[in-house]
Amino acid sequence: MLVSDRGVRGLVVHLGRGFHFVDWTIDGDEAKVRAGASVPFKKLVYDAIERDFEGLEFGEGIPGSLGGGLTMNAGAFGGEIGRVVEALEGVAAEGRIEDLPHAELAFQYRRLDLPRGWVITAVRLKLRRGDRAELDRRVATARDKRKKNQPLGFPNAGSIFKNPPGTFAGRLLEEAGVKGLERGRARVSDLHANFIVNGGGATAADVRGLMEEMRERVFVRSGVRLEPEVKLVGEW
Repeated sequence: MLVSDRGVRGLVVHLGRGFHFVDWTIDGDEAKVRAGASVPFKKLVYDAIERDFEGLEFGEGIPGSLGGGLTMNAGAFGGEIGRVVEALEGVAAEGRIEDLPHAELAFQYRRLDLPRGWVITAVRLKLRRGDRAELDRRVATARDKRKKNQPLGFPNAGSIFKNPPGTFAGRLLEEAGVKGLERGRARVSDLHANFIVNGGGATAADVRGLMEEMRERVFVRSGVRLEPEVKLVGEW
């Protein structure tokens, strides 16, 4: 998420302690999990691993809250959270408390279409028991890939652009020669061309300007118009 330097015109709501809970109900090889939207995504991943349940191990290293991960249908290395969701709990724009079952949820690649103004407060997941050694191996593999290929030591917002069908945004960006490109204090990572890092004091305008230059270079070279994965919030 990239918030404009001009801020947000309106009310920003932060879900606090009342939405920070994880309740497990285990029946043999099946687990039902109810978790609040403010729970860190990574905490839920490791809670599942510790109980030998699979379906979330792809999320090792994904930052942010569970609610944010659901809104983006967070995923990596072939996995997505939308695949294990049974239902969402939330509040409609009119203040009505609602449940949305999986059948009514339009999970897509890095996207979840919700009714306008609908706020996720909790999620209900269904997980299956897995092999602990295999789960540990998957988590270790994901961790190693992130350490090797992503600029984890610098402030960043993760992948800037979505992968187009049949290829990878990072590959197209690298081929377009954007690594090391700078705008103000924002810089395209030398490690991964689909990451913008903050060198210290970068503005949102720096980042957005760099995003537009990256998109244009890819379009000129390959004819592909990359779609942002980072959400632009506020007044631009």
